Amino acid sequence: FQPCRASVLALYCDGSLVSEVSEGQRCGVILDQTSFYAEQGGQAHDQGYFTKDGLQDVLFPVKSVRLAGGYVVHQVTAAETLRTGDQVQLHLDE
Repeated sequence: FQPCRASVLALYCDGSLVSEVSEGQRCGVILDQTSFYAEQGGQAHDQGYFTKDGLQDVLFPVKSVRLAGGYVVHQVTAAETLRTGDQVQLHLDE
């Protein structure tokens, strides 16, 4: 699979929308596009990670991918500060 480039549209942490998350925080990430398959219909979600533009050696592991309210929500543990508007590359584990 080719890497997919996306923009961070929203971050969801501790029950509310936030504009940024810090290293070590677990959060939900909504992107403008995705190459990850969300868990549905008994099928498991894709595994993989994000990299942020300018920080290609810092990996944001994707713990799960789910559908919620019509959005694909990627559960990520932030490896570095992540903000709405950041550009990321999505990498699927094949």
